[in-house]
Amino acid sequence: MRKNIKDIYKIDPTAPEESTPILCEHCGKPGVKPATVLYGSQLPTRFFDCLSQDFPGNVDLLIVAGTSLTVSPANQLPLEVTKKTPRFIVNREPVGKELGIYYGANSRRDIYSNLDCDVVFLYLAHKLGWMEDLKENILNMATDSQKLIRDYEETKQVPGFINK
Repeated sequence: MRKNIKDIYKIDPTAPEESTPILCEHCGKPGVKPATVLYGSQLPTRFFDCLSQDFPGNVDLLIVAGTSLTVSPANQLPLEVTKKTPRFIVNREPVGKELGIYYGANSRRDIYSNLDCDVVFLYLAHKLGWMEDLKENILNMATDSQKLIRDYEETKQVPGFINK
């Protein structure tokens, strides 16, 4: 995939100038594309369908992970839940202050973790007893995620957490 997708952030000097289709390994047809929505791209219809079905009353916990919360309409989701709905933000830097997300010792609603998403969600899977489910899907994950899970299996420790 790296040889087919341009680097919009200009970090990788070996990336191509323009993206080209990624061919499916099974059928050879161009149709494989990264599962991301870039600036200026429309969100899938499913996003709006689920938004109207789920928000505001059917959300017990909103998890916001790995985002700057600057692109609409996705950045509006923290505002769509009820005032009592807890919001768990997992991001390398605090985000969402302009949206009323408040972190700190006195926050009763918003919880923040600056650890990597994979580490936080591995810990949650560990605490919730979902490790077997993760292991069943390990081959569908990125290499770094696979390594994190395999390391956990060897040590029964999630980096950055006291595992009890």
